[in-house]
Amino acid sequence: MEKLKGNRLKAVVGTAFIVVLLFGMLIGTIYSVNVGDVTEVWIRPPIHDAQYIVGVYNSTYFYMKNGTTGNYDYRGTNATTTINFALANLTTGRLWKEKVLIIGNLSNLEQIQIPSYAILKLQGILKVKDAFNNDFIINSALSNPDTEIEIEGGIIDGNRAGQTSGMDTILFTNVINSTIHDTEVRGGKRITSGVRGETICLQSCTGVVVRHVTAMDSSYDLIKTRDSTLCRIENCFLYNRSLDFIGGNHVQLDGTTSGTNLSIVSGCTMYSPTGSSNGGVAICHAGSFGNLITGNIVYGGNCGYRINGVSGGCMDNEISNNVAYSCYYGITLEGGASTGDGQFRTLIANNKLINCTYGIYCDHSYNTTIIENMISGGTSAGIRLYSSDCINTTIMGNTILDKSTIITNAGTSTIIKYNIGYTTENSGVSANATATTFSITHGLAGTPTGVWCSFNTTAVTAWTWTATASTITVTMVGPTNNVTCYWNAVYVP
Repeated sequence: MEKLKGNRLKAVVGTAFIVVLLFGMLIGTIYSVNVGDVTEVWIRPPIHDAQYIVGVYNSTYFYMKNGTTGNYDYRGTNATTTINFALANLTTGRLWKEKVLIIGNLSNLEQIQIPSYAILKLQGILKVKDAFNNDFIINSALSNPDTEIEIEGGIIDGNRAGQTSGMDTILFTNVINSTIHDTEVRGGKRITSGVRGETICLQSCTGVVVRHVTAMDSSYDLIKTRDSTLCRIENCFLYNRSLDFIGGNHVQLDGTTSGTNLSIVSGCTMYSPTGSSNGGVAICHAGSFGNLITGNIVYGGNCGYRINGVSGGCMDNEISNNVAYSCYYGITLEGGASTGDGQFRTLIANNKLINCTYGIYCDHSYNTTIIENMISGGTSAGIRLYSSDCINTTIMGNTILDKSTIITNAGTSTIIKYNIGYTTENSGVSANATATTFSITHGLAGTPTGVWCSFNTTAVTAWTWTATASTITVTMVGPTNNVTCYWNAVYVP
C-alpha cells in the first residue's frame, strides 16, 4: 500500500512537471533543480513588457529581440525592414495590444506601417531619409478599419531635406480608437499649394486622440483632421521655427465630403514667429459641426481661431475660453456666397483677445452669439460685422477696451447690449433751474434711438426730445424753473 501511494505521488508530480514545462515553454525560460525525489521548476518571467525590442548592433546591424525569451529573432542591415518585421510579427489575430520598443536613434528610414492592436514606443529618434517623398509612419490598413494603435515617446522627424513633392510625417487613414501621445513630431515639406505636408494627419478617423505632443516645423498644417469624428487634440505644444507656411494652421478640423465633427481642441499652446501668416485653430468646409475649441493659447500669426464655411457651411461650433495674443485677427467667421456656405449657430464666448488688429471679424455668419469676451488693444475694430450677410448676431456682455473702433456693425437684425466700452443703454438725472430745456450728454455709442423722461413735478404737461451722437435735448412744456428730469436712453444699432 505504501509503495502504491508513492507511485501515485510520483505520477502526480510527473504530470504537474509536464504541465508546468509546457506552460513555461509558452511564457518564459525554465530553470529546474532536483530536491530529493521532487523536481522544483522555476519559470523566468518575460525579460521585457515589449513583445519585441528593436535596436542597433555594432553601428551596422539592426536587431529584433524577443521580449519574452531574450533571443534575437532577426538581424539585418536595414532599419526600416527590421521595424516593420517586428510590427508584422506580433501575435496573429490578437485582440489585445502588443508593444514594439525602438531603442536608440535610427535614421535613413522609409515608410513604417503599424497594424491594429500595436504600440510603437520610442526611446530615441526616428528620422526619415533625405529626399523621401512618401508618408513616413502610417497604419497598415490590414483591418477595415484599423483600431487600437498607439504611438508613444521619442522624436519622429519628417526631415525636409531634399523633398520635392511633400509628405505627412504621421498619417492615419480609417483608424478608430487610437492614440498618439507624449512624443515630438517634426514635419515634412510642403512644396506647393495642394500638395500635402502635415505633421500629423487623421483622415476619416473616429475616436483618435493626440495628447501631450510637440508638433513642429510643418510647411502647412501641423495637425489636421479630415472628415473625422470624435477626435481630440489635447495639451499639445505646436510651433514653427520658419516662415515657409503656405496658408496653414497649427490645428485644422477639415472636411472634403462629410467634415470633421464632434471633435475637441483643448489646452494647446501655439506659437508663430514674427511675420508668419499661419493660423492657430481652424474649422473648415463640408458641413463640419459640433466641434469645441476651448482653453487654448495662440501667440502671433494671421488668425487665432477661424471657422471657414466655404465649400459647405459649418454649424453649431463653439470657440470659448481661449486666448489670442498679437494675431492680426483674434477670431474670424467667414464663408462663401454659394447656397449652404457660411457659419451657422456659432458660439464665441469668454475668450481673451489681446493686441489683435481685429478682435472678432465676421462675414457670412448666421445666428452667431458673441458673449462675455474680453478684447483689448490693437488698431482696428474690437468686433466687426463686415456685411449684411451677418444675420441675427447677438453681441452681449463683452468688454472692449483700448480699440480705435469698438464695434462696427454692417449686419442685419443685430442685437447689441450690455457691452463695456460700447454703451447702448444709459440713464441719469438732470436739474434745470431756469429754462424749459435740458441738455444731456448721453454717453451712448451712437445717436439715441429711444429716450424716456419723467419729472419731479406734475406741472410738466408735455415734453419732446432730439439727439445727436453726443447730446440729448429735452424740451418741456409747463414750469420754467426748479425742475429735475430723470432720463433713460437707448441706442439700437
